[in-house]
Amino acid sequence: MPLISQFYGILIYIYKELNSKHHIPHFHAKYAEFEGVYDFKANLIEGELPPK
Repeated sequence: MPLISQFYGILIYIYKELNSKHHIPHFHAKYAEFEGVYDFKANLIEGELPPK
């Protein structure tokens, strides 16, 4: 999965998932041991990131 952005220790990944469980365009944000999956309107689909 390609890294498309990195800032303040947050890594943003986007890739095409055929037959994915989310069925909508989304990206993955990773920070330390946390991971959140968001749609392109910034709604959390799955996981979590710390508030700060």
